[in-house]
Amino acid sequence: MTPGILEASQFPFQVDLFSVRAATFNISNPAVRIYGGFNGGETARLTCSGSGSCTAQEPGDDCVGGTGTCVENRPFASPAILSGDIDNDNTLDTDNAYHVVTYDTYDASNHPVLDGFTVEYGYANGSNPDNQGAAVQIRDNSRCIPGGPILRNCIFEDNYSSGHAAVNDHAVTTEIHDCTFRYNLAGTAASTESRGAGLLVEVGNTKVTNCMFDSNTVVALENDDHFGEGGGVWVGLNRDCTVAGGSYDCQQGFDEDCDGVGEAIGVVEIKNSEFCNNEAERGGGIYIDAEENNDHEPEYRPGPKVRVIDCSFYNNVTYGRYLPPGLPYVRGGAGIWNESGQAFNVSNSSFVGNEAYGVDGHDECEQNEEPKRSNEIQYGGAIYNIVPSGMSGTTVDIDNCLFRENKAAAGGAIYNLGPLVACITNCDFESNVAKHWHEGCVGNLSAGGASFDAEDTVMSYVNCRFLDNSADRGGAIWQISVTHLENGLLVGNLATTGNGGAVLFESNKSCPPPMTPCPSTVTNCTIVGNDADDKGGGIARLGTQSLNVFNTILWGNTAAGSVVDDQLHITSSNGVSLTYSAIEDYWSECEFWGWGCALWFICTVPCDEHNLEDDPGFVSAAGGDFHLGSTSPCIDVGSNADAPLDTCDVNGDENTSESTPDLDLAARIVDGPDPGSTPTVDMGCYEYQP
Repeated sequence: MTPGILEASQFPFQVDLFSVRAATFNISNPAVRIYGGFNGGETARLTCSGSGSCTAQEPGDDCVGGTGTCVENRPFASPAILSGDIDNDNTLDTDNAYHVVTYDTYDASNHPVLDGFTVEYGYANGSNPDNQGAAVQIRDNSRCIPGGPILRNCIFEDNYSSGHAAVNDHAVTTEIHDCTFRYNLAGTAASTESRGAGLLVEVGNTKVTNCMFDSNTVVALENDDHFGEGGGVWVGLNRDCTVAGGSYDCQQGFDEDCDGVGEAIGVVEIKNSEFCNNEAERGGGIYIDAEENNDHEPEYRPGPKVRVIDCSFYNNVTYGRYLPPGLPYVRGGAGIWNESGQAFNVSNSSFVGNEAYGVDGHDECEQNEEPKRSNEIQYGGAIYNIVPSGMSGTTVDIDNCLFRENKAAAGGAIYNLGPLVACITNCDFESNVAKHWHEGCVGNLSAGGASFDAEDTVMSYVNCRFLDNSADRGGAIWQISVTHLENGLLVGNLATTGNGGAVLFESNKSCPPPMTPCPSTVTNCTIVGNDADDKGGGIARLGTQSLNVFNTILWGNTAAGSVVDDQLHITSSNGVSLTYSAIEDYWSECEFWGWGCALWFICTVPCDEHNLEDDPGFVSAAGGDFHLGSTSPCIDVGSNADAPLDTCDVNGDENTSESTPDLDLAARIVDGPDPGSTPTVDMGCYEYQP
């Protein structure tokens, strides 16, 4: 199609359902491929860079009958527009078509193509299904389409759905490439879940690649008990959907061989895509849902598996609103809200400047009751992980990601609520903040500047950096379950009013399944220059759960209490093992009453002859280089037995029985400056490499 605007009412395959607003570009032939972006003088979509030809090929394919590759021949200089503005008044209103484009005929072996169009001004405010898919509606009466279209090089903008989505995808294998979703709006209908202003995926195996989701918004009404979810994308699983070869009901437990359907459902991949300035109550960028039963009772089945790869999330927000008194209200996950109950993977992605805030901008209190009650449930500025009621065995893997300047009331970057087991590896957490912005909040949970590890979680942070994060307490991490820190660098974190400048361990729980292994551990970490306004500038352990600290450096941390509290504060030495570590002023802490704790058993920090209080000899602490210098006393004096195994596979070599590589991914347990001695692990996050 050449440049210009084509309204839905002008399309030759229009379907008339006794309403002008039912006009639509209906793709009734699954073999149809429609291309826009031409200037008008082109004779072919593709040309060959060499001597061959391109007929049925795609860009990048080899030319036929010669040399070279196929390249795009469309200039995309002027838009080809498909519009729902059937009264031609350039207004997004109730006179527009419900759906600009519809796909309702399928063939699993053919994939219709829409490529090179701007799709705009759809207005889906009718009853179901005319309250969703304002730009593109991909569904039939069964709400499920085997196969699926390919949407490529398209812009979906300025569309409105009172329920769900600009693009509403109920196909099994939809592919969306190089598309932009912007300025779309979903919501405002009473007693209706508002979901996915940009894209809604409700079957599975959709692939989204090289796309932009910008300034899409999901709105929910004041005093309504339905939430607005997934500003950019909403992903879920429809239990009522049945396809040839099997039913989605059989996906309980996600049997991948279920009736031959297998991976055809339930695996959604979002890759090389950007999410910016999107808004929702839950999941500003992406919301991933478990499946409610039909009566909306708290019984769930697993949602889809989701993989987020090479994506960026910035300046997305989750907002607040007033609700009826007593209504449980949880919001957060300004980047991603994950409630799938399935495996969730995020890799090579960045989360910058995302924010979960309150009713009035940065007002973190709900003020519709007296006295002001804290909105304690604005969790996870970047990611909120929660397991639905009745589920267990959920795994979360987050690798090689950046979390910077995200904000929430609790868990400035990440909030975790189990039962779940997570590996967070090779990640950087920088300048994230957990704080209630409104003065006078009561009962707040402003904790965990980088991460808040709530009940029934086993969290492993391996080879991660926590730099300059802050919270009222637990400047980097606040823990009330089981947390393992390995090869971590924690520098410059701040507990502004409470305990635990870097980490606050506050669990009083034992470790029932699946909370194993237990206790919590801090192994081969470097914890330097953190500060607490109260106790434990480096680490505070206030609960009764066991804590092991091995092969770790605690140095230059400060607290408001005595020198005893600068590096490490524990309320009781019972259940604490602190050994093979370098701790500033260690012996004064260990014997701070003036007697040997081995004699009197009354010191706060347990004594151990394998601990040091010598300067660790960093290469340049002032310059931020915390590698060990060649004369460091921390070289070759750790405990090999306590060096952690690479159970999270931080280097991706599929060897989980080796020692975890150090923070540079260099080998652990190497021979130090004195060749010929028995190789012994160093203290701290970096292994000295001679």
